[in-house]
Amino acid sequence: FFAWPARQRPARAGEGCARMADFSGGSMSSGGGSMAGMGADLGTLDEPVTETIMRDLRMVGNKMLCVLNPRKANMQTLKNWDLWGPLVLCLTLATLLSWFAPYEQKSLVFASVFVIVCCGATVVTVNALLLGGNISFFQSVCVLGYCIFPLNIASVICLIGGPLIWRLTVVA
Repeated sequence: FFAWPARQRPARAGEGCARMADFSGGSMSSGGGSMAGMGADLGTLDEPVTETIMRDLRMVGNKMLCVLNPRKANMQTLKNWDLWGPLVLCLTLATLLSWFAPYEQKSLVFASVFVIVCCGATVVTVNALLLGGNISFFQSVCVLGYCIFPLNIASVICLIGGPLIWRLTVVA
């Protein structure tokens, strides 16, 4: 379709504005759907949907592993923020906690959990930025959203039931 000039690459999220490609010296071809000159991570418009979904699921899984084992976490993995994983984790937690609530309170529990998690992540992020933290707003919200994953595991274990000792161990 078009090629980026040599020694330039398009800006990624948070890097500022992208430079425009120089179209003055060449013609644009009308065939093909590939994006010549672009890297594999930037030219994903022509990849199959299943490949895109699997790539995103692997990325979410890697971030969940980083939260579960922060000592072996790759910091670059956490710097590439996304909001799909935190949204799914927040919705999962809200659904799990409202599952066994009384019928009249199901929607109240769901909404309360969702709002508390979202507002809490926003307040912590703004606080970190006001204190001079070197982190973007969405990166902080992403990391805080993935930190809900252990709560999801604990809520699944508690909802499944089992001995009281096991549930007290999970909650403690």
